[in-house]
Parts: sequence; structure tokens; C-alpha cells
Amino acid sequence: MMVSVHPGTVRTKLSDPSQGHKMVSAEEAAISIIDTLDRLPADPSGSFVVYDGTEMLW
Repeated sequence: MMVSVHPGTVRTKLSDPSQGHKMVSAEEAAISIIDTLDRLPADPSGSFVVYDGTEMLW
């Protein structure tokens, strides 16, 4: 299985210009990614999902 997960805007020095976006800590992002992966269907190969489980089209 191969899935890409967008972690959201993680609060780092690089994300400083992204003010106005919802930001999460690295720990929150990691927990969300793991939770999302646990809820994926059996064969989501090739999909791109956002940290909240919604599919991101590409």
C-alpha cells in the first residue's frame, strides 16, 4: 500500500509566513496522520489524503 498524507500546516519556523492558516504542532500532526492511516480502507493505494481523512485530488 502506498498513500501520501498531507500533514496540514505544522507550526515550524518555515510555516511562520502561513499565518491565518490553522496550525498544529508536530505531535498533533503525527497523531492525526496515524489516526487517518488507521481509518483508511483496505486498499487506498495511490491516494492522497489530508490529515483529517478527506481525500485530496491531484
